[in-house]
Amino acid sequence: VFFVQSHQKQRKAVLRLSRHPREIAIQLGLSALSVLGLMSVILFVYRAFGESGTPWYQLLTISFLLFLSASYPPLPGASGAQEGGFAVLFRGIFPDAQLFVALLIWRFSTYYLSILAGAALTVTENLGALRKRRTQEKREGVSNE
Repeated sequence: VFFVQSHQKQRKAVLRLSRHPREIAIQLGLSALSVLGLMSVILFVYRAFGESGTPWYQLLTISFLLFLSASYPPLPGASGAQEGGFAVLFRGIFPDAQLFVALLIWRFSTYYLSILAGAALTVTENLGALRKRRTQEKREGVSNE
């Protein structure tokens, strides 16, 4: 029963969205920019280490391949698959002495930074809601007296 209800809700949502092709185009564009931004992190890490021998499009291609292949196993955050894939795919691009540090910077930037930003936004939002509720309670307390 739950599956049928869920499927019906999804179908209605898709039908509603299909009436707004501009919204779909905007969402697709924003999603593409988001993925491109995530994949571009390797370019900045590579340049930060002073490397310049590999073309940018090759770095992006390897980054996309890593993202797709490591997303396949059902692991939370593709734990282990991303790091192992990075070490294998970027071994010939980064010098051995820099590979591990580059991996740490890349993984922090592409995964852990998102978690930290989400946590900070959640705390900020909850504190704002708490302040708003307290202010509202004070106003109601004053007006009731």
